[in-house]
Amino acid sequence: SSLHLESCRLEQVPALPPSLRSLTLKHAALTDVGDLSGLPALETLDLSGNPLSTWPQGLGQMPQLAALSVAHARLDSLPAALATLPRLADLDLTANPLTRLPEWVGEMPALRRLVLFNCPLTALPHTLAQAPQLAEVWLACPIPPRSLDSLQATLPNVRWIVSEW
Repeated sequence: SSLHLESCRLEQVPALPPSLRSLTLKHAALTDVGDLSGLPALETLDLSGNPLSTWPQGLGQMPQLAALSVAHARLDSLPAALATLPRLADLDLTANPLTRLPEWVGEMPALRRLVLFNCPLTALPHTLAQAPQLAEVWLACPIPPRSLDSLQATLPNVRWIVSEW
C-alpha cells in the first residue's frame, strides 16, 4: 500500500498502517515528521520540500527502506541510523546545507545512487571508494576539481553526473 500527500499543509503526520510500503509527503510544510518506527515494511520515503528541523525518528527500524529523498529539507547532517539500513540503495540529499558527509556513507552495503546536487560540500568521504554497490553519484558542490578527479579515479565503474556549482 502507499500514501501520497503532496503540497498539503500538515501539522503532523497522520496515523499510518504498519503495512505501508511507500510514503510521499512532499511539500507538506512539515518541520518534524516524528516517529516512523511503526513502519517496518516501508520501502520508499519521500520527504522532499519540507523545512525539516530534524530527521524522522525510527529510521533504523525500517529494514526494507530502499529509497529515501529529503531533497530541499534543510538538514545539515546525516543520522547514524542510515548506516544501519541494509537495503537503502537510493539516497537523495539535494539542496540540503550539508558541509560534510560521514565516513560511514561509503560503507552502506546497498547504496547505488547518491544525489548531492546543490549541497555546500567541500569534500567527499574517502570511504566512497569502498562502497560495494555504488553505481551513480550526482554532484553540484564546491568540491575542488583535484579532489573530485582523485575520487573519480578510484571509482572507475561509477557513473558521475557533475554540474557546475
